[in-house]
Amino acid sequence: MENMIDLTPAIVVVLSVLITAVIGRGLRIMKERMNAEQEEMLRTWVHIAVYAAEKLYGAGRGAEKLSYVKKLLEEQGFTMDVNVLEALVNAEIQEMLVKI
Repeated sequence: MENMIDLTPAIVVVLSVLITAVIGRGLRIMKERMNAEQEEMLRTWVHIAVYAAEKLYGAGRGAEKLSYVKKLLEEQGFTMDVNVLEALVNAEIQEMLVKI
C-alpha cells in the first residue's frame, strides 16, 4: 500500500478542465441564443415600425418615415447607424412588396 500513487491532484485537474469546457460551451450557446432572440425582436420591431410609418405617412415622405422608424426603434432600445437602419427598412419594404 505504500507504493500507491495519489491521483487526486490529477483527477482534480482533469475535472476542472472538463467543467471549464462545459461551462464555456454553455455560455457560448446561451450568448448565441440571446443574439438570435435579439435579432428576431429587432426584425419584429422593424416590421411594426415600417408598417406603422407607411400607414401614418402614406406614399412618399421617406425621410419622415425613416425618422419615425428610427425613433420607434430607439424607444424599444435599438440604436444603430443610419445606414444599417436604412438597409433594414429597405429590406422590410421589399418583403412587404413581395407579399402584395
